[in-house]
Amino acid sequence: MINKKPLFLLLSLGALVIFAVFFGWEEVGKQLSRANPATMGLLFLLQLATLALTTFQWKFMLIKSGSSVSAGKIFSVILAGNYVESITPAAKLGGESAKVYLFHRLTALPGRQLAGIILALKYYSLLPFLALAALSFGLGSWRYQLPPAVPGAFIFLVLFFGAVWWLHKKAGTTKSPSARNDRTRRDEKPGRTVNLVCSKYHAVGSFIREASVSSRSQVNYLEQLGLIFISALIWSLYPVKIFIVCRMLSLETDLATVTMITFTAYMISMVPLLPGGLGSFEGSMALLFSLAGILPVYGLSVALLSRLATYWFPLLLSVPVAVFIAGDLVKGLPPAGSTNETGRSSQGFLVKQQFTEGE
Repeated sequence: MINKKPLFLLLSLGALVIFAVFFGWEEVGKQLSRANPATMGLLFLLQLATLALTTFQWKFMLIKSGSSVSAGKIFSVILAGNYVESITPAAKLGGESAKVYLFHRLTALPGRQLAGIILALKYYSLLPFLALAALSFGLGSWRYQLPPAVPGAFIFLVLFFGAVWWLHKKAGTTKSPSARNDRTRRDEKPGRTVNLVCSKYHAVGSFIREASVSSRSQVNYLEQLGLIFISALIWSLYPVKIFIVCRMLSLETDLATVTMITFTAYMISMVPLLPGGLGSFEGSMALLFSLAGILPVYGLSVALLSRLATYWFPLLLSVPVAVFIAGDLVKGLPPAGSTNETGRSSQGFLVKQQFTEGE
């Protein structure tokens, strides 16, 4: 699987090259050359602001969980998680398992509790995004004849949010069977393989239930509103970045149109096709700008320049962090096949650990 991740990234880059050739490589290059260093610097600062706000959310949640971690370390883990997310197509979930593992090593908090934090933050982030995407979808449908991919992406977003909402609000609210009853049912199953499957099934179910309960018990109502407000602020910066790029390229458009295009393109890019929505975001933005009366080559140029700040800049920051953390993890692992103090083999223990903590 590790070797396939760079392949996904190469496929995404190939899609961008195809778009550039299709819309006119020379004209795209001409538009990209108009990028102003000062304006690009402003875009990088705005992206750092979004990362800082995300770091604050994580620090707040960790403090509420009884763990004090420096903002610098949290920022590093977020960058490492973003690196995994940027090279895997996973509807913005690819880096979350990496964050659980890294924060577990950093804080020693149980995996279930960390998964609960991620679930809560995912819910707080998706809620304002869904509202903004719904407004953008409604405005776009009223103004233009949107391609079928847009309503399809909106349906996917609603279903995805519904799943997160259920996990955050409802999972674990019903009384689960006792461990003794689960063990009795497993003993009644014929065959070792069936028993193992049942055991894993109940372990995963228990992990999800406890993570869900943890996600609801972390903060009170007012604190939830504050975290949702921060997420809304983070999302509101994205159309601002796109609008700044439009002004830099002297494109005549308004903020309402840019907002509609931005959230519609991000909505499409959330469908897990390519890493970080790379390719689907740029193609969608070029098409949506053309619906607004702007040539696709200009829309593609806007997308490429904005992604330089929102995708490639964080990815560039995350690479050395990911390499450093990976090296540190390798140094900390016991030799392959060895056993730790509890007698369990080191192979597969780190993955299994998050499902067995607290049992």
